[in-house]
Amino acid sequence: MGLLQSLKKAAHFPSEAEAMASLDESGIRANQNLVYSVIWELREEWRLAFLAFKWGDKWGCVDEKACELMVWVLGNHRKFNTAWILIRDLHRSLMSTRKAMLIMIDRYAAANVPGKAIYAFRIMDKFRMTPDEEAFYFLLNVLCKNGNIEEAEEFMLVNKKFFPLEVEGFNIILNGWCNICVDIFEAKRIWREMSKYCIDPDATTYTHMISCFSKVGNLFDSLRLYDGMKKRGWVPGIEVYNSLVYVLTRENCLKEALKILDKMKETGLQRDSATYNSMIRPLCEAKKLEDARSLMAAMIEENVSPTIETYHAFLQGIVFEETFEVLDRMKIAGLGPTEDTFLLLLAKFFKLEQPENALKIWVEMKQYEVASNLTHYTVMVEGLARCGLLTKAREYYAEMRSNGYSDDPKIQKMLKVPVQDKNDKRKKLGGQFKRNQHILEDFSKGGRREIFLHGEFVFDKCIGYKTSEVLFPTFNSSFHTYVEGSFDEAQILCMTGFDPWRSKISSTFSYVKEKKVAENQTSHCEMVSRLIFFCFCILFSAIATTATDHIVGANKGWNPGINYTHWANNHTFYVGDLISFRYQKTQYNVFEVNQTGYDNCTTEGAVGNWTSGKDFIPLNKAKRYYFIGGNGQCFNGMKVTILVHPLPTPPTSATMAADVKSSDSAASLVFHKGLVGLRALVLAVASIWFGSGWI
Repeated sequence: MGLLQSLKKAAHFPSEAEAMASLDESGIRANQNLVYSVIWELREEWRLAFLAFKWGDKWGCVDEKACELMVWVLGNHRKFNTAWILIRDLHRSLMSTRKAMLIMIDRYAAANVPGKAIYAFRIMDKFRMTPDEEAFYFLLNVLCKNGNIEEAEEFMLVNKKFFPLEVEGFNIILNGWCNICVDIFEAKRIWREMSKYCIDPDATTYTHMISCFSKVGNLFDSLRLYDGMKKRGWVPGIEVYNSLVYVLTRENCLKEALKILDKMKETGLQRDSATYNSMIRPLCEAKKLEDARSLMAAMIEENVSPTIETYHAFLQGIVFEETFEVLDRMKIAGLGPTEDTFLLLLAKFFKLEQPENALKIWVEMKQYEVASNLTHYTVMVEGLARCGLLTKAREYYAEMRSNGYSDDPKIQKMLKVPVQDKNDKRKKLGGQFKRNQHILEDFSKGGRREIFLHGEFVFDKCIGYKTSEVLFPTFNSSFHTYVEGSFDEAQILCMTGFDPWRSKISSTFSYVKEKKVAENQTSHCEMVSRLIFFCFCILFSAIATTATDHIVGANKGWNPGINYTHWANNHTFYVGDLISFRYQKTQYNVFEVNQTGYDNCTTEGAVGNWTSGKDFIPLNKAKRYYFIGGNGQCFNGMKVTILVHPLPTPPTSATMAADVKSSDSAASLVFHKGLVGLRALVLAVASIWFGSGWI
């Protein structure tokens, strides 16, 4: 476009007047559509866009629409003072400033300046506007959308005199906690707050809560709220069904999720790409790629086109060899691959510690005509540095700088010092040992590798023999730390025959060996002390323990097809006992229900839900308990009811007196055996203590 070229040329003039004169000399005639389209094209370069705006304003070709777009561009680049000048000009020219003010509120919130967004709302009356309910809810929305949910909630409650609390406002806050931050605890709190202010939840409220429970994998509460929603007469929308199929698929209930799809069809809801993606995504995360491919085929059969999210789900789950096939299919479908696609792949392979695959993906970006931006370079350089490939990381950082991107202090720091895995130092040392096999060859040839210490040694590049004495002080101060961390590996390094260091390193080994002996003695003392404590714990717990743990099904566990009534009849349960369920947590669960739920195999009104796979449930009351398995497993026999009895009453004093005489001999025998057992325990511990040469 001629105007774009003229603007870029005019931008080099030292003054605005000269730039305007240059644009006038270009022979291009201004009109409203041209000015608007140029501002949009230059939205990433605010100076040029503002120059185009001024040029259009000079020729009277700027309307409200162009002003609002310019305010949005300036807000994106945090040029808020300039944007306010435009809004004041709009106000003076008697144009409507309402939309421009809402744009300012939105851009302040996007820039994470919630206080300024609220201020813009409050001063709307200065521009001949009353802050009405629509603007109020708009402010709450943009605050929550950008993560400022606490500020939005506080503003809503503070202004309840001017804007009475309604379900719509609470739904906006709830959406923030449920779908932006996914904080189930805060979402539950907002649900309780609504009840506190006597505000009944509506269909949107239920939709947000079901969405939140599904995102955290809480199948029980998702289904419970779904039932409650229908009981209140609210019709579930497609968002509810999408949440349900997601959580069912995620919790290994694919058959039930497919039934939900059929139910959607029966109710006349059109299944869309989001519905299928809600099932394909968890399947790909669980590496169940065949099921995911079957769903994608069904999706295409129903004339529902896969989206870029569909392909991204597969890219997350497949192995490297299948990656390019998916990228080709995306290209054929006209869905990229995009910049985000390659960001996803780079992050994936660095997370899997496969930098070689990340490097191959980088090369393929150019083949798919995707230009690398600052985010790509940042992910690439940081990933290579974390994998220990500092030389490569420096090369890509230099390329990033040559492409005009500014220095990043964080990356510069990473490139100076190797990055250590803080979570797993042993893992890092293990990988280092493999590299040291090559280092031994360098040592034996009279060379060595440059040594850096960052909690451990990392060997980067070979340095000649003659420089070793110069660099040795750093090595000598660090080698103690390294030998202590990996004694055997350090011995191998010392035995390479590197003569200038041998005498200096030998003193280090003497120090470390002495330290190891002292540590072993201390460790042995601690072990014996713990053994004594453990033995006495066993002795006293055997005397004190009275509760019984009843494992449901014994060695058969909690599984379908077992007669748990027969098992329960062979057990006597008392208050204080435990009943425990053992099962595969990915397949089954446990619900405590009432008699109606037990008889009808329904979880409605359940008073408890356990999903750990090894559940210990205290029996605190003398009553009948009812337990069933969820997800339809109750119909397969996974149900048990037990009667818990009160504890037996202690014997009376008369009974005790009558029994004393008959129990004296037995008691003395038990006491004698107890002393013998305790004496044996002490002797055993003493033999361990003294026999180990500890004193």
